[in-house]
Amino acid sequence: MNTLAILTALISAHSWSTTCVMTQADGMQGYAIDTAVFQKDSATTTPANTLNVAVTRAWYKDSGCANLSEAKVIQAGTVSLGDAITTSSFASTTPETTIAADWTTTVGTQLGALAMANDQKSIRTVTGSLGTSRNTMLSLFRFFAN
Repeated sequence: MNTLAILTALISAHSWSTTCVMTQADGMQGYAIDTAVFQKDSATTTPANTLNVAVTRAWYKDSGCANLSEAKVIQAGTVSLGDAITTSSFASTTPETTIAADWTTTVGTQLGALAMANDQKSIRTVTGSLGTSRNTMLSLFRFFAN
């Protein structure tokens, strides 16, 4: 099994969540946890490296993220995982396997990246922007396997 197939299987085997953080996003301010769920599509025509993805942001009233205020899907679509990214400066200094990730939603396809820690317990992502340049500046926030 090649690295891409292994990563695809590992990513789709879990849901992934950030820790509780104080943030300001989507016109709201407070404490939030983002959860990403990656799933294989059952359609036989879907490429093996393409996963359905939904990211939900849950807002909480307290710093321990125990008292849920509201939750909403903030990103939904597919992600197509690609080749390893080895040419950028962070690739040689980050203890992660970093691969190209094309995120497709209703706004179009954003060229980004996905990195899995070597211990396979966390991932970092970047969705990029619409266009032809790939954004490889990974998020500071790790998503941990649930």
